[in-house]
Amino acid sequence: MLSIPLGLPEFKVIKQELLSYGYAIHVEKTETQERCPHCEFATCTMWFKK
Repeated sequence: MLSIPLGLPEFKVIKQELLSYGYAIHVEKTETQERCPHCEFATCTMWFKK
């Protein structure tokens, strides 16, 4: 298994795949709450979509 440091402590690698065109790394969040980047208020609802 390849070990790739992502530098993202809020995510945990749950699966890695070697594909013909590269790697697929599946991650999940380690916390269920989101924090506002401005006031640090914690919420379990995301207010935006990407």
